[in-house]
Amino acid sequence: MIDEARKLVSEVLGLDFKHVNEKASIDNLEDWNSIKHIAIIQVIENHVQRQLSIEEIISATNIEGIAKVLNSEV
Repeated sequence: MIDEARKLVSEVLGLDFKHVNEKASIDNLEDWNSIKHIAIIQVIENHVQRQLSIEEIISATNIEGIAKVLNSEV
């Protein structure tokens, strides 16, 4: 799921996949701002086909957190 999270973030931010590593987060990617975060959340919700909880939205500020949310779609 890490690579899927990286792909999702790179597509939303318009970055090359190789520039979004496993440690990427809202804190260390200049292009990942609050507006882009909302877009990332929308893409995640479309992917998992449900609305995310507040806890999930808060945890989805880095690749690892997004991967966990994507993995919880079951």
